[in-house]
Amino acid sequence: MGAVHLIIIAGEKIANQLKGDLNSLGYISISIFKSLKEFQNSDLSTTPALVILEFVGKDQKVLLKSAELINKKLNQNTPILFLINEPNVKRIECTDPFTTSNYITSNYTIRELELCLTILDIQKNITKPKDVLHDQTVHQTLFHLLPDGILVCDEFGNIIDANSVLSNILGYTHKEFCSMNLKDISITDNQAIIDKNIQKILRGEILEHEVANVCKNGNIKYLSLVETRISLPDSKNGILIISSDNTKEKEVIEALAESEEKYRILVEKANDGIIFIRDGILIYGNPRIVEMIGISADEFIGRPIDTFLIPSESERIKDFYRKRLEGEDVPQIYEAIIRRVNGEPLPVEFNVNLATYHGEITSVVFVRDLTSRKLSEKHLRESEESYKSVFDNASEAIYIQDSKGIFLDVNKAALNMYGYSKSEIVGKTLEMLSAPNKNDLDQIMHWLIDAFEGKPQFFGFWGITKNGRIFPKEVSLNKGKYFGKDVVFAMARDISDRKNAEEVLLESEEKYRTLAEQIPVGVYRTSDNGTIYYANPSLANILGFKTVEELLTHNVNEFYVNTDERKHVLDSIKNSNEYVQKEMLLKRKDGKEIWVRDNGRATFSNDGNLLYFDGVIQNTTEQKEALEALKRSEENLRITLRTIPDLLFRIDRNGVYTDFLSEHNDSNSTPPTRIIGSSLNDFFPNDVSKIIHDAILRCIDTRELQTIEYPILTNGKLQFFESRIVAADLDQVFCLARDITDRKKAEEKINMLAQTITNVRECISITNSENKIIYVNPAFLKTYGYTEEEIIGKHISMLRSSSMPKTLTKEIVEATLNGGWQGEIYNVRKDGHVFPISLSTAVVHDEKGEPVAFVGVVNDITERKIFEQELISAKEKAEESDRLKTAFLANMSHEIRSPMNAILGFIRILRDEEKLSDAGKQYIEIINSSGAQLISVIEDIIDTSKIQANQLRLSLHEFDINALLVDLYTIYSAQIKTKSNHNTILLPPILANQSPFIINTDDIRIRQIITNLLSNAIKFTPKGVIEFGYSMVVDDESPLIKFFVKDTGIGLDPDKRTLIFERFRQADDSYTRKYGGSGLGLAISKGLVELLGGKIWVDSEIGKGSTFYFTLPIANILSNKTDKANETKNDAINKVGGLDWSNKTILVVEDLIDIQYFLEKILHKTKAKLIFADTLKRGREILKSSHKIDLILLDVRLPDGDGYDLSKEISKLNPRIPVIAQTAYAMQGEREKSLQSGCDDFISKPIDPDILYMKINKLFKKEE
Repeated sequence: MGAVHLIIIAGEKIANQLKGDLNSLGYISISIFKSLKEFQNSDLSTTPALVILEFVGKDQKVLLKSAELINKKLNQNTPILFLINEPNVKRIECTDPFTTSNYITSNYTIRELELCLTILDIQKNITKPKDVLHDQTVHQTLFHLLPDGILVCDEFGNIIDANSVLSNILGYTHKEFCSMNLKDISITDNQAIIDKNIQKILRGEILEHEVANVCKNGNIKYLSLVETRISLPDSKNGILIISSDNTKEKEVIEALAESEEKYRILVEKANDGIIFIRDGILIYGNPRIVEMIGISADEFIGRPIDTFLIPSESERIKDFYRKRLEGEDVPQIYEAIIRRVNGEPLPVEFNVNLATYHGEITSVVFVRDLTSRKLSEKHLRESEESYKSVFDNASEAIYIQDSKGIFLDVNKAALNMYGYSKSEIVGKTLEMLSAPNKNDLDQIMHWLIDAFEGKPQFFGFWGITKNGRIFPKEVSLNKGKYFGKDVVFAMARDISDRKNAEEVLLESEEKYRTLAEQIPVGVYRTSDNGTIYYANPSLANILGFKTVEELLTHNVNEFYVNTDERKHVLDSIKNSNEYVQKEMLLKRKDGKEIWVRDNGRATFSNDGNLLYFDGVIQNTTEQKEALEALKRSEENLRITLRTIPDLLFRIDRNGVYTDFLSEHNDSNSTPPTRIIGSSLNDFFPNDVSKIIHDAILRCIDTRELQTIEYPILTNGKLQFFESRIVAADLDQVFCLARDITDRKKAEEKINMLAQTITNVRECISITNSENKIIYVNPAFLKTYGYTEEEIIGKHISMLRSSSMPKTLTKEIVEATLNGGWQGEIYNVRKDGHVFPISLSTAVVHDEKGEPVAFVGVVNDITERKIFEQELISAKEKAEESDRLKTAFLANMSHEIRSPMNAILGFIRILRDEEKLSDAGKQYIEIINSSGAQLISVIEDIIDTSKIQANQLRLSLHEFDINALLVDLYTIYSAQIKTKSNHNTILLPPILANQSPFIINTDDIRIRQIITNLLSNAIKFTPKGVIEFGYSMVVDDESPLIKFFVKDTGIGLDPDKRTLIFERFRQADDSYTRKYGGSGLGLAISKGLVELLGGKIWVDSEIGKGSTFYFTLPIANILSNKTDKANETKNDAINKVGGLDWSNKTILVVEDLIDIQYFLEKILHKTKAKLIFADTLKRGREILKSSHKIDLILLDVRLPDGDGYDLSKEISKLNPRIPVIAQTAYAMQGEREKSLQSGCDDFISKPIDPDILYMKINKLFKKEE
């Protein structure tokens, strides 16, 4: 087909507008003429499909003449679309050729133009020039490169295309977008307005708004949208949506709002008053400032600031305010006095800042009440004056120093003592007042620090005055307070006179004091023959005498155990000019022998004669005994070293092993000969070696025990060691090394367990055998609201709810002792709040198996309990909703089916019994078809509701599937033949198994599924062949029946194959679709198949047809059951055979006259006798009479009660009478309810006469 050509006859402006709009709708080939005359004089090479004429006149005759001239020029009746000024439309009569379908007004919309072209059947161009194709490529490139997200949809909101930017924003792939609708990415609250917005856009409106969209990961994104109408390639209108991501901006705005709220709270809850001033007027005041002034907020705002300033302060503060606005440097914080409403002055502190508020410079003033501070300052001044009087008039010099020794203040006595002024001393240190080389200033500084820590000090000090006089003084240091600061008060007294007197006394005493009287060793002077000339008290004590005088009466020789030894000692002393030291054994006065060390020297006269021996004796007995003890200790140490697994080394300060003292050694140990002389670096990595060496140096320097731990990798295995290091001498240490790997592992396990208990969310408690709490973890304290001090040591019963039975407490204890208890109880928090918990208990045993502690693990289940209660409430509401919906559907079913029973029933009677014209027969068929369609829709709606609410129940029993398919073939092949244009052929069913093929499932639902599929096949195959049947397949060793319905109809688009199984969805959802239907049949079929345990799908190709498949698992396949086959066969025969029930009486219990009349008409041909009852009461009366009743047709809904009550009575009193329940209810369970109530069968309204004949005949034959 070539390009469609259009002609526009109009002024330049309107012609260009029309051409642009037509181009956007896909019409490319357009010719423009400025007037009708120009058009008449032109040579046309192409016959136009449409002429658009701008008509500016008001006369209808002129309009008709114009149309005539156009058709004359074209030699044919070409469609003409008139464009008329809106005021002239009503003045022109709407007669041919001027109708609503071929005119538009001058202010038309593109949609109106498009609708007129559609009505006039003007086809769009199907060819595109090369430049158009090029533009499309450019547009496609721009489509994906633009920074905004772009979405293209059809007129129903189905997404056709989306660029990569939108995919990045929402997370969906292009393929996923193209299978979605706008509602799929919109939050639930916005979905209701989407359809309204689509209609606005299709009418030509451009919408700009913000929406919340759902990302693929479930997050919400806020997008700013611009939505406009576009023309799609298939000439239909579509929607273009341009979006930008505003999520971060929205989050910032929300954060800003939250921040503003925080600041608002800070301002309103501030302890200081806050005011905003603009141009001297108060525009805001927080609650604190209005409280300070004693005024309401409404009275405060709008007043000048000087309203609350006292006159003496007003000018100063306003001057500050003016200068600050002019940019001058004025104080930001200053004190002022404001006036309360009652006239009282209020001292305050102003903190003034400039800020921009609502776009204008505003003073923000923080006002602090100084009343308390001013009162405190007054008291402080009075106290300071009292202190100053005492301080300055004290007789002793007083100095005030800080922790660094700096003088903060001194009194007059101190100034007089040193001759300095206060300014010369304050700020200086003690060094200024110290006599050179007379004081240990470092020691004095230590004393000062001790005093600063609260330890009083007292010491002597040599001072120097300003004129250079050095003098002694006594100083006492004590800690105190000085203007709130910790200081040291030093009080000093000049002791020059006392010091001079002491020096004289000491000099005098020195003449009479001997060194011998002071030292703790014995001092002696003896003659050569042993006479003792002098002995000091220490010597007397060493030799066992109480006094020196007693000792002097003895000879030295008496004290030697070996008398010859003194001679040897004296000879050695005589031959030496120096002191000679000897160790000897002496005997005390009490006979006890002692060891002494003698240092003696001989003194000779000038002529060389021996004068005396002088010496010093030191008792070394304890040293001797200590040495012996040391030897014994060393031996004990060696024995100990043999028994302990530790290694003992001696190491010097350079890290070199000088001895290996351990007796413990094994085959894996390094020989001692290799260890001694080696360094730490020979055995340890550098980092470990450094740790050990640093500890050695610390031990040598501080002489303190050092304990260190370090890891070592031995033979690929990590081991941990502990070394304890003690000083051996000045440059060496002893190092005792122990393997603590096992201990470390145990500590790690304990630490892991402790951290686990500390960090778990569960509350853990441990009680002792008396049920007193000995441990709780942090989660326990947080949940119960106690501190550790409040809970430890308390009885566990303090946590129990008062409502908890005592028997339960006993049960928990007994169960815990027997292994543990688990359950739910109520506990009480510290604040008295009772809350539910889940409790698990366990018992801890000692080594003897005796219980020593109980462990409880608690979880707060408050939220779970609330959730459970909400679930119960929601379940009850849902059940109530389902009940109401079920009742509504049941009632609606009854109200519709009852009148439909009469309509369809009598339509059939008219068709079968009345002689009608062909038109009458056609009318009858139309009514019958429409009624059947209405019933089908009602059943579909009810089934959909039951499937959705999970209320559909299956009725599983055995039946012949072959007979069911043959039955359906009989029904639908006859139905096709009744159609006026029956060009469709239904082939007999393909049966995989020979009859009878008995299966155990729900035959009604199988029939319903196949009926839906056959109905669709017939509807969408106006001409062609339909096949149906089943085959047997095995899936995972399970037998399946695979049903199929195949047609050669119109087929399906690939993207519609899943959509058609959704509720109310069809392959063609447009308003102009050719085929009707509710869109529920396939959705119901899918629900039924899945309920039966199978699956359903479709294979289809446009123009070639569709094949629907569904599978069913068959747990029990029963074959060769001839009774079922015969029964089915006989039923089929009875449906079409003649019936003679002349010897039967049927009681019809039905309250509706039209249904009574209908039943009378259809049962008349059977010759059965009918008795009617319109109430339950009348029915009971007839049954009690002498009438012989062979069968009862019982309506279950009657004016005076439930028909099922009568059925139950009949089944008890006269069970031989068969009852068929007839009802307009079509809800799930009606059939089962009827059978449970004693009915023998069930039939729903509207009643199908053939089915009724079959059911009655079946019951009559059963009696025979």
